[in-house]
Order: sequence, then C-alpha cells, then structure tokens
Amino acid sequence: MEKLMKWDYDVDICDIFQNISDIQGSKTAIVCGENNISYENFNKQANRLAHFLRDVNVGKNTVVSIYSNRGISFAAAVLAVFKAGGAYLPIDPKFPVNRISQIIEQSSSNILIVSSELKEELYEKIKGSWIESTLNIVTIEEAIEINNNTDNLPIECSPDDLAYVIFTSGSTGVPKGAMVKRKGM
Repeated sequence: MEKLMKWDYDVDICDIFQNISDIQGSKTAIVCGENNISYENFNKQANRLAHFLRDVNVGKNTVVSIYSNRGISFAAAVLAVFKAGGAYLPIDPKFPVNRISQIIEQSSSNILIVSSELKEELYEKIKGSWIESTLNIVTIEEAIEINNNTDNLPIECSPDDLAYVIFTSGSTGVPKGAMVKRKGM
C-alpha cells in the first residue's frame, strides 16, 4: 500500500515543475493538437519569458494579464508569470472590450501579454481605449525572442502570495475577481 504524505505548502509550483523538468528532460510535457513540446524546451521558453517579465518589473504579486487561447504558449506564459513572481489574469479572447477593460482596471494589471495569432484581434478591440495607451502590451513570442536567458530564476515567493486572479460575471453584472494564493496551486 502506498504511503500518503502530507503536502508541503512551502514548496513552490515552480520548484515542483523544475524538478520534474530536470528528471523528464526530453520527454513530452504538453501535447496540444498537432503540437507538442518537451519539458526541457517548455522550461526554457517559460524562463525566457520570465526573464523578460522581471526586466519590465514584474515581481511578487504583480498581476499580468494573458490574452490567449489555451495551448502551449498560454501554458508557457502562465509558468513564466509564476517564475517571475507574479500572478496571472486570464482574459478570454471572446470577452467584449468593456468587460476586458473592467477586469484589467479592477485587477490593476499594467502588462498584457497576448499570443501572436490574437494580436491584431486584440488591437482592433482596444483601439482608442485607455488600455491601448496605458498598458504595456507584448506578444508572448516577442517577449521570448527579446530575452535569451534560459536560466531558472530564483523563486522569491511565499505560499501566501498571489498565484492568479479569476473574474466571475458577478451577481450585478460587474465582473468580480477571486484571488488564489500560490499554496492553492
């Protein structure tokens, strides 16, 4: 019979992933449709994006908005935000601009990363809005290309720091954010 162990909340999600990545290396980490990526390459991609995020002052509890469909790039962006110490805020590409605006404003996010295939769609949606002129907007792929550093970042977060913010429609129709701590990961 297997022995059950008490979960160690002091071990960060990034440390857990890094340990798995070190062991699994070239094995497939994610399969999405026709695409797949190894643990090693996925970790390198996330590290490059995480270094970029740190360079633009993303740190402990900084909320980073992610406008992307689910896939490898989205997963890399989420892990990168964790590695940089931030908290991710998923923005559904199907949301209308007024909902996107409310969510970003309530979250105090000042950076929005978008997948390259949705960049034009996003810019069309936010054209002329405060989002366009206020937020630092970059594609996931551009951010990865900007920084060549694939080293793991030191994890400077505690289990009580913010991991992500998810918005519900709210009973009044105004989006309401629920905050989840890293120990919940």
